[in-house]
Amino acid sequence: MAVSIILYDWPKTQRKAKPLALGQFSRQNLRGSQINLDFADSNGFLPVFVFRFSQGRCYRLVPGRVLHNSLFQRSYSSPIESEAVQVIADPSLLPLTSSVLICISAAEQSVDPFPSDYAGQSRISAQVINDPYPHYDSVEWKSKSKGPYQPCIGPQGRLLSRKDEDMMMSGFRWNTSDFPTPIFGSYESWNLNKSLCADRYSRYGAYGYLEGNDTTLHNWNGTFGSNEAAEIDWEQVDWAHLQYECLQRNSVRYRSQPSEGKIFALYKSLDSDVQPHEPLNGTDTQPRTAVILRSWIGMKYTENDLYHIRSMLMELSLYSGAEYELILLIDSQGKKLPKRDDHAAWKAFNAKHLPRELRSLAVWFNAEMLKDWYPGIEVHVAILQYFQPTQIFSRLHPQYDYVWQFEMDSRYTGHMYDLLHKATEFAKQQPRKYLWERNSHFYIPAVHGTWEEFMKKVDQEMPGHDSNSVWGPRPAEGIDIEGQAMNPPVPRPEDEPGSWGVGEEADLITWLPHFNPVGTDWPFRDRVFNFPQDQETPRWAAVVAMSRISARLLGLLHKDKVQSGVGLASEMSPISWALYYGLKTVQIPQPVYHDAKWDPEELNRRANPGEPGQVNAGFNSIWSWGQHNDIIYNTTFMFNSEFAEKLYRAWLGYDGAKEWEKENPRLCLPPIFLHPVKNLDFTLLFQHPSHSKNLITTPPKMAPTQPKAGKSPSKPKEPKDSDLKKQLLFLWICHKVSGVNIDIPAVARHLGIKNKAAQMRYTRLKKKLDEMEASNEETHGKDKDTEGEGDIMSD
Repeated sequence: MAVSIILYDWPKTQRKAKPLALGQFSRQNLRGSQINLDFADSNGFLPVFVFRFSQGRCYRLVPGRVLHNSLFQRSYSSPIESEAVQVIADPSLLPLTSSVLICISAAEQSVDPFPSDYAGQSRISAQVINDPYPHYDSVEWKSKSKGPYQPCIGPQGRLLSRKDEDMMMSGFRWNTSDFPTPIFGSYESWNLNKSLCADRYSRYGAYGYLEGNDTTLHNWNGTFGSNEAAEIDWEQVDWAHLQYECLQRNSVRYRSQPSEGKIFALYKSLDSDVQPHEPLNGTDTQPRTAVILRSWIGMKYTENDLYHIRSMLMELSLYSGAEYELILLIDSQGKKLPKRDDHAAWKAFNAKHLPRELRSLAVWFNAEMLKDWYPGIEVHVAILQYFQPTQIFSRLHPQYDYVWQFEMDSRYTGHMYDLLHKATEFAKQQPRKYLWERNSHFYIPAVHGTWEEFMKKVDQEMPGHDSNSVWGPRPAEGIDIEGQAMNPPVPRPEDEPGSWGVGEEADLITWLPHFNPVGTDWPFRDRVFNFPQDQETPRWAAVVAMSRISARLLGLLHKDKVQSGVGLASEMSPISWALYYGLKTVQIPQPVYHDAKWDPEELNRRANPGEPGQVNAGFNSIWSWGQHNDIIYNTTFMFNSEFAEKLYRAWLGYDGAKEWEKENPRLCLPPIFLHPVKNLDFTLLFQHPSHSKNLITTPPKMAPTQPKAGKSPSKPKEPKDSDLKKQLLFLWICHKVSGVNIDIPAVARHLGIKNKAAQMRYTRLKKKLDEMEASNEETHGKDKDTEGEGDIMSD
């Protein structure tokens, strides 16, 4: 695929962006070359380069740096100043700090080919409620619970009902045979329900997807429910209060909860007040699980982010009777945080940085806090020590037996409760015998058969390879496991019948295979901190730091960091500590799709190389950097993948989906866990109104001007009426150059003006701009263009 690279100059004296340079590069050439983009700008303007590939991800290159091969084999969730590249989620969100605007279009501004292989399925039922919850009134469920289930109050202000079409997620029964087969994993192996598919309306309609959006309301199937969710004032919802109230209604089901008030941040001074976590030890008290969403200061929350967060709150917490509780764990990235007990300062801080409905969910941390907790280790950055704040959170919240951790760029098209409940139950039933060996494989049903056949196959392969098998604790020097390790019932796994571990909760649940990284070319394999054995330290890895971790395992990680100052790279940490202490770890064989068809035997050869007990442990491992990109970068779940975002955007109706939906039903997907999904809406849902950098209410800045000698810079003025016109002008340019869709109702809603007024304003402006675009190009750069700019802004 060719990528058009267009440099646009937008000085004050011109009424239209003027192309200065144009180049064509193939994607492979970009990946295989070093392109020096340093150049001299006689005007002294700071250029901003944006590369927009087919899936919509954009890159901003810092002038004077070199674009390296590896930059197109990874992505970042936020700008990284130390690199030569910064990820930009959408060209229209670029703050213009100079007069230079560069927008990139792929293949002459064409959009992604619509993934029609994933859209041909037929629905065989009308819309129905998706209800995966247990039968709380059944004798079986009551026999396992200390108390009864009590329904909770929802965001609409009344008790939630599982029969409510408006507040429950819904879906369609469908012909599953019309849908492609996952290349890895399956639904059947862990009993994940795939009987219902969901389009974007049935997935998010209960969480405000139809709110105030004329387009979605026009396409909505009005025969299902009454669209009550669109009438909810979501900004006024206090999710923390709803979760607390839900817990109180169901408190008899759980252990006693701490009486301390709200914890705003991970202060070290809170440690003295903590009661240690106590295991349930087989009582009928049900475990509680914290669901942590990791975020950062400065994140721009889109409407889709909020639909996703609301779905997690409703499906996991409120409808389950407080079995789960959602928390937003936010990195302030060096920003100074208020003092511990200054509630007024915390209220103002949250109001400045978060949408109103998320403020009560926030728990903050920064690097200084991590240093206070772990002075013995010098490393605290997220990419190397992602679990440090999770460990601290668990210590300060002993009421949670487990912690699920998710990243903001993940999405799930199915029901969240079904996903986590089925994963937990599957992990609980896995026997310990040759568990680490099974975990190292990508499960491929076309090669391995059913899950039971796969287990039997591994059992038959392992005898004679016991030296490669993980059986019981594998301690590392520098940590004390005495009295806390889990020892197997017999010395050798082949002498155990396969019952050990069945019915035991897993201390670690992951979504991708586990592997020994030492002999691979995985880039973080040598990140070992303060262990006496250094590179000889035993260690394993599990990529993508989304997982469920027990309070016990988090406690051991915390203990050893405090006592010994030892550590490993993030994706080696929880699983290696499970290795040291002999704890149970399970990989979920989730269904993972690919955008191309594969021969199963060839796929197995490349995805599962190595002898028994050493799968993916050598240099030809699938985790060795850059060796298997044709597999890695085109799946629905991976540390970096294009296909996940491409499929999700099509499901949302973006790109080529609009043409498809003129003659076909909306894309209806089975439950698929997607990661990463970064580039969604161009419209920012939240930016504090006092910010001068508000990209919705404040227009792009022109070339910076210096104050006169002796005078201090003036304060930024409040947005004026002309600011809206400048913003619309900016959006129009981005739309023309990079194909960004402009959601006028969303812009109007967040500017506090009426949809009709904004639409009329934009229509008039667009007409004039389109006429100007068609005019004689010779007018560019002449003095009369100054008058033209005045004409635009007077409209």
